[in-house]
Amino acid sequence: MRNILIVHPCAQIFNIPCIVNLINKLGKTRSRVFFPIIKNNFFDESKESISNKIELSEFPFIQKSRTESLLVWFFGYLIFCIFTARKDRPEIIVAMGSKGLIVGTFLSYFYGAKLCFYSLEFPACPPRNFKDRIHFFLERSFCKNVDILFIHDDNRLKLYENIVSRVFEDFIIFPNAPVETLADDVCVFEVRKAYGIPKNKKVILYSGGLYSDIGLEKICEDVESLDKSWVLFLQSHDGVVQLRANKKIAQLEEQGRVIINLRPLSTNHYSALLQICSVGIAYYSAKDPNMFNVGLSSGKIAAYWKNGMPVIVNDLPVIQEIFNEFSCGVISDSLNSISDAVAIIDKSRDQFIEGAFAAYKKHFSLKNIEFYLEEMFLKKTRID
Repeated sequence: MRNILIVHPCAQIFNIPCIVNLINKLGKTRSRVFFPIIKNNFFDESKESISNKIELSEFPFIQKSRTESLLVWFFGYLIFCIFTARKDRPEIIVAMGSKGLIVGTFLSYFYGAKLCFYSLEFPACPPRNFKDRIHFFLERSFCKNVDILFIHDDNRLKLYENIVSRVFEDFIIFPNAPVETLADDVCVFEVRKAYGIPKNKKVILYSGGLYSDIGLEKICEDVESLDKSWVLFLQSHDGVVQLRANKKIAQLEEQGRVIINLRPLSTNHYSALLQICSVGIAYYSAKDPNMFNVGLSSGKIAAYWKNGMPVIVNDLPVIQEIFNEFSCGVISDSLNSISDAVAIIDKSRDQFIEGAFAAYKKHFSLKNIEFYLEEMFLKKTRID
């Protein structure tokens, strides 16, 4: 049995389901999996979905802000990882994200371990400032030591190879699927009660950052043109202040046409919210290559489709190709308002629901992925 050390020097896990999924899948291989985890007082339910097969050890200091300082994520976490693995030397380091790659590279040298890296986001290319330049240099340098790359889809693989000037021979496509959970009727009732969602209302859900460059102000304002049976639910923890500064949106919120929730939901309660909703919105900025090429790294699209929710989305690579396969949503770039897209979906609702389930099953399913993991690890390490 091999030892695997997970390296994720960030407190946020609740909104990155692919990390939880990968950790749990690693736990199903012939391995002992150790995960030094940073706790966050912003949201303290991040461990709830991690398998009991994973050996957790908690970083001794609770993270009190949304982002970790260099002292915490590099020096503190690096030392804590060494302490955690002091008795069980890891043969494999699995680094999550760019910060994980930096810490994981040092640990792989320290232990002589194989280095796996899960690319969650692209480094800014070209770099926009001095910090970006350092980040870009480190990731481009350290990724040359990566033995196995995990990435969300083939399109992102090609783009990442161009960014870091390296072709990866050993890689595993691991999309950002939601964590497996099923909310019961109690959870559904709690969500309806907490946010005042009557059973006779149809809910459009947008989950993610509420940023002005993706046109959410217009989406909120367009709710007025919908039948009053529709409400828009915004689930986010970013950008709310700017959105509420819009008087029209504030008025719609008072009327109950727009519901804004700032607090992260537990996995079960988020699943309950998805069961309540009828349509999902996923808008990504075309100005940001990382967002525009979101593809199968889109956790919100995956969550929508898993629950049979057709999605309204702007024209994006990979997603556009899936739309050509399945009637799973509407591309909204050519539409004047959200009401047009909702009308199209409502007209053929059953067909869109069926298409959403089919799209998820084909493109986001993680079934049997542990066998690919085992096969790849056997190429790199021996098991006693």
